[in-house]
Amino acid sequence: MAGGIPRQSLAAVIGLLVVLACCSARAGSLVSYSFDDDRLDTGPDTFRIFEHSRGKVRLSPEFRYSGYYAVEIRDAADDGGFPELQGYFPMQESGTLNVHFAFMTPEPLQPFNIALAGPEWFSMRPDGIGFWLKNKDGYFYHVSDSMPKRLAPIEPFTWYLVDLIYRVDAGTYDLVIREEYADQPLVDIKEAANTTRSRNSKVYVFSFIGDLPDEANAVIYVDDINIRSDTIDSAPELVAPGRRKLFVDYWRDLQKTARRTPQCVPTTGFSDFGISNDELEQADASGLLKHLEQVLQAPGRAITPGLIDDLPADPKLRAVARWRRGCYLLEQREAEQALDYFREAEAAVPEGKIYNLSSALAQAAMKEFSQADVRIAAAYGLWYGDERFAAAQAMIGLAREDHWSSETVLQEAIGLLPEQLAAGSGVEPWANSPDSELMHYLRQHYPDDWDRYLRARLLLEQYYFLLLWRDAYAEALEFAQRVATRLELKTGSAGVWYEFMGNAAFLLGDYEQALDNYELALGANKDILSRVHSVFLKLSDLSFIMGDAENERYYREQVYGSLAQ
Repeated sequence: MAGGIPRQSLAAVIGLLVVLACCSARAGSLVSYSFDDDRLDTGPDTFRIFEHSRGKVRLSPEFRYSGYYAVEIRDAADDGGFPELQGYFPMQESGTLNVHFAFMTPEPLQPFNIALAGPEWFSMRPDGIGFWLKNKDGYFYHVSDSMPKRLAPIEPFTWYLVDLIYRVDAGTYDLVIREEYADQPLVDIKEAANTTRSRNSKVYVFSFIGDLPDEANAVIYVDDINIRSDTIDSAPELVAPGRRKLFVDYWRDLQKTARRTPQCVPTTGFSDFGISNDELEQADASGLLKHLEQVLQAPGRAITPGLIDDLPADPKLRAVARWRRGCYLLEQREAEQALDYFREAEAAVPEGKIYNLSSALAQAAMKEFSQADVRIAAAYGLWYGDERFAAAQAMIGLAREDHWSSETVLQEAIGLLPEQLAAGSGVEPWANSPDSELMHYLRQHYPDDWDRYLRARLLLEQYYFLLLWRDAYAEALEFAQRVATRLELKTGSAGVWYEFMGNAAFLLGDYEQALDNYELALGANKDILSRVHSVFLKLSDLSFIMGDAENERYYREQVYGSLAQ
């Protein structure tokens, strides 16, 4: 290793394999990737993925620090190559770089390498490697003045936030590594000599790579890469590191997935399947995790009944496989068969909330709307504030296409508030959440008409989300205002409809009106944490767009305060 990091021929470049979201080119920002969208930065930097032999680099929805995806870099021992995530930025010949990224590995004993380098590439020479972080025997090491120096142990399945201040002129750097949620740094080094103790050692490329001797099955996850420089116009201070994508971006991403027929919404973590972090670690220890990853990575058509039968007899593993089979069938417009697989998955793992929601989508595709309504009501409390649930309601609304042909139907739905609710305990769930509480109340007080009332309440939301789905934001805002006015007249509060009004105004670009509506939503829903958090996140997004960095940070930290430390 004394000669530097050895490299295979770059003839195996396959180009951009992952989807990257490059944030807007803020002053001072050289690189900003969150791996959550299909837009590439139009600036001077480029981004490449290298795959060699059996090593893989891919987007991972299972493990990510923020947003929908991180990048998984998975090495394979003795396969003659190294998978690598490599990116470029304008050559930095002087000044100071601020580098931030999130990092995690489930296998701390498997080696990895993270580096910044210059025109002499990944060699131990001036203008070669400027910064080198790696691991050995489960410990972080940094290479300073040509010597590897041990730092701290690495825990599995723990996200680490790495912040590097690299001074090109002086040839020194500061390094801080924090564990997610920790108050104190795990590593805090000041004025370390760079890798070769070289002043003015230029850098312009970063690299995340697995095991260099190619003897191990390393796997690492990388998210939220941000590199800034003080040599161009000063950049604003990073606001709430690890910020998620904007609400409007999530919504527009989901619109792309299903414009015509109901289909599965994307998952954002194993908790959607009812799998806890402890169960993940147990799966890793027992060898089940590799099967789970294979099921999630395989094309939908490859998840056959035979493959499911051949999997180890673990109920949660097979439930995920059945869900993937059902999603494939739903895409192929075979909703009845898809529903069978979703039901089997839900029966095996009732706590997997994605299974119930997927069943509702399959029933909507089959035009079985009364059954879909009951499932949506049962799931409502688990999904509030999640744009995926809003997208599911929009798809169900789209499937009801013949129900939206008459304004009379909508007027009936708006005016169908049961009279007894005005003075009864059912007022709050009617105005706020068409969930299991409302369903129980309606069944108890209206045994003959409960399903008609539930349908009317759900129609209101589904039509609203359908309008958003069709980009009819002005119509959605006007409709939400009509519903809110009716509810205020009958119950004294519009409940969740204040937030819905804010969403439509936000998407319409009327930020002042969105702000007013979100503030009303905070007042109306102040005692319900999930709704307050949902509004806080949108207020943070709104502040970000309006250039209010102070409030952006304030609202974000109300939900993710520990993540910003």
